Amino acid sequence: MHISVLIPTFRRPAKLAACVRALAQQQTHVEFEVLVGLDGPCDESRHAARSAWDEASLDFGGRELRIIECDRAGYTLVRNRLVHEARGRIALNLNDDVIPEPALINAHRQEHTRRTRENLGPAIVVGDAPYLRRPAGELDSLLDRLVRETPMVFFYDAMNTPEALAQPDKDWGFRHCFGLNFSADLALIREVGAFLARPHVYGYDDIELAFKLARRFDTPVLYRPQARVWHDHFYTVAALMERERLLGRAAWTFAGENPGFGLAVFGRDIRSTEELAYSRDFVHRERTTADRIRDTIASLERVPSTAVPESAHEIIRALSQQHLLLKRWEWRTGLLEAAAA
Repeated sequence: MHISVLIPTFRRPAKLAACVRALAQQQTHVEFEVLVGLDGPCDESRHAARSAWDEASLDFGGRELRIIECDRAGYTLVRNRLVHEARGRIALNLNDDVIPEPALINAHRQEHTRRTRENLGPAIVVGDAPYLRRPAGELDSLLDRLVRETPMVFFYDAMNTPEALAQPDKDWGFRHCFGLNFSADLALIREVGAFLARPHVYGYDDIELAFKLARRFDTPVLYRPQARVWHDHFYTVAALMERERLLGRAAWTFAGENPGFGLAVFGRDIRSTEELAYSRDFVHRERTTADRIRDTIASLERVPSTAVPESAHEIIRALSQQHLLLKRWEWRTGLLEAAAA
């Protein structure tokens, strides 16, 4: 078995079925297995994944779907269970809300095979993950466009510039290892202890793994846009800010569990007395401003994406920067909540 595709999921049967269906239709003769990890029992998700696979699977042979039921504990613990169960040489990590293009498996495999053949050493391969547009009849909002075109969530905007694409061997560093679509050597993942997993903690697990792999094995993070999935995820401002608060909580945990990683990603000891004092002062001082920005950014959910011309990239970037203080406010609020707990 050459590739193991690892997909943790929690009660999103329709999205999971779309992901599994696209994997069943991969245009490749490479052997691969798909491991779906259920974060707690869910008959609907199990049935949706199995039906999608059986109905769509191409008669290429050498491909298998395995559904593994886990205790309800959060996606990182599920991911580690799948790492333990996998039988491939390469682990391809996907979210359950992505739809792989037909060449995804081949694109990841080709890069790892090339590096082995040319004695270049192991690497982390990150694929593209553009957002889907909303279905016809739904408002494609200016907020949707900000998420698609700016680094509000991921940093693909920098990776997809002509200058960046002209440097295919550029090492993007551990911060660009995005958990929704990346692959790495499974044995090396196991050797560094897999993902740092704690119950119901969200965020940083992907880049913390990349940090450990880079330190131990000097693995570059390479971007391969042809290894593409489509991200079927739409945000509200409330969801985006809840994500930031959860990241603040996770930051406290990860900086405590792996201080070297904490210093590398945050540039300082975020668990120090001084940092917590600064966070308390910041959250108190900027509360009114944060609430005002929240209302302003939320209004973009009601504005059509076409309100700003397609060519006006500077305006889009300027709009996205308006939420940065609010983003930091939510993150520091989450950090303080985790410290207090």
